[in-house]
Amino acid sequence: MRLLLSILCVLLIHVGCAPTPTDTPTGNTPDTLRFQGNISTLYGSGSKIAPDGSGQIFASNIIWKDSLGVIQSLDSLRGKIVLLNFWAIWCVPCEAELPGLESISETMGPDIVVIGVSALDPESSLFDRTKLYAQTRNMKYQIITDQGSKAYQNYDGNGTVPRSFAIDRDGRIVHTFVGQQSKQQFMDILNQIP
Repeated sequence: MRLLLSILCVLLIHVGCAPTPTDTPTGNTPDTLRFQGNISTLYGSGSKIAPDGSGQIFASNIIWKDSLGVIQSLDSLRGKIVLLNFWAIWCVPCEAELPGLESISETMGPDIVVIGVSALDPESSLFDRTKLYAQTRNMKYQIITDQGSKAYQNYDGNGTVPRSFAIDRDGRIVHTFVGQQSKQQFMDILNQIP
């Protein structure tokens, strides 16, 4: 009986909470995919952004787990306005933007969603360092760690942050912000989106 209980415990430990293969669209190993609170690792991303036949540029999909462990995606946010912000822990202008981004997230209600993507950071312990950084700065909006900067590269990342995108309700990129922005600069564009 004791042997049987030991075997069951070992099986539960190894099977327990690891993501299933359908949770890992990027091919990452389950060990690198984590989420806790509003911090999540990137679970998948779409293709590089490019104009379609009509000249419009649609947002590249990003997939993550939310604070409840539910798979979410940028595509699932159609119908809402999204402010997608690429930043890095070491970036001083990125840190200067945080109060404005937090304020937009808190005051604009469910109609405007702010998502921060931590990119261009050293890979070692990225999730843990990002989580500590976000907690220290009271970042409550969704934060995604972009291991290998895959999502950032899909958004024409050229090694500079901050870089933000205003995405309309149909998933089109309507404005790209390069460099540090104030809350008012973000709002001037977001308020023009119907």
